[in-house]
Amino acid sequence: MNDINCLPEASMVSINVYDITGRMVKNLVNSNELAGYHNVTWDAGIASSGLYIARMKAKGFNKVQKIALIK
Repeated sequence: MNDINCLPEASMVSINVYDITGRMVKNLVNSNELAGYHNVTWDAGIASSGLYIARMKAKGFNKVQKIALIK
C-alpha cells in the first residue's frame, strides 16, 4: 500500500500556494527531496484570511487542496 504522506522515492517536489484568483502567493518547496516523510509549514503571517489553494507535485503525484486561512 502506498502511503500518501510518504514520498516513495527521491524526486523533484513543488508545493505552491495560490489565492482564489489563481495568483501564486507563496512557493513553499521547489527542490529535489529524498524519499521519506516530510513536513512543510506555511508562515501565512502577511496573508489575509480567506480561501487558498495548495498545489503539490512530485514524480507521479499531483494534488490540489483547498485551504481556509482564518486569523
